[in-house]
Amino acid sequence: MDLLRGRTAREAVDVCCALLEAHGQGGGCDETDKGWTYENGFLFADHSEAYVLETAGVRHWCVERVPPGGRRNISNGLSIRTNGRTSEHIQAICASNGW
Repeated sequence: MDLLRGRTAREAVDVCCALLEAHGQGGGCDETDKGWTYENGFLFADHSEAYVLETAGVRHWCVERVPPGGRRNISNGLSIRTNGRTSEHIQAICASNGW
């Protein structure tokens, strides 16, 4: 859906972030434990740039731009280790938790 609403990788990231903030992501990962959720990672790329978007909690996210000529992958854990573009308040939440 993000790619249908955005003409570029950057626009697709913006759409995905706006949808996360407005609607949140998914539900519980376990039918018996609705509080157990997991994070998601996405790669968005077009002919001129690429981004990694990772979710944190229900409505928070962080975006890292892949530098020109760079390479990036995502896996089963949060991997953004730079101060990228983030949802509002996420940096304060991380700091308050000692992350």
